[in-house]
Amino acid sequence: MKKFLLLFILANLPLSVTPAFAKKELVNITPVEKITTANDKVMEGDYVNFKIVNTDKILRGLVVKYEPNGMLGKEAILVIDQFYDTQSGEKYTGTLALNGSQHNEVMEYLTWFDLWARGGEVTILPDKDVFGLWREE
Repeated sequence: MKKFLLLFILANLPLSVTPAFAKKELVNITPVEKITTANDKVMEGDYVNFKIVNTDKILRGLVVKYEPNGMLGKEAILVIDQFYDTQSGEKYTGTLALNGSQHNEVMEYLTWFDLWARGGEVTILPDKDVFGLWREE
């Protein structure tokens, strides 16, 4: 029984000490130009460009969900996913899920105002708004 247990441990030892070769690196991105839902230029299925902070690499992301703002304080929703490098085709993992402003400054004091208030738009600005994505090496 002791020999069997020793052989079992020795046979499974390589499985428990296998090194992991995949390494993830966090990169910060910012939009190349202003992205906003206010003018209906960004729709589902569109690609938007981002750049990696402090480099000239351009990443392209796909708008997978867009919901416009509406009455009763419903804010706009914009979801961007499936990022890849435009030059090398390298893929990045991460999702940007953005919501418009909820107008808390007004809604806190004027509770009856929410019946006529439109929700906020999503707006992200270059070099001001920075997001993180993962690059696998």
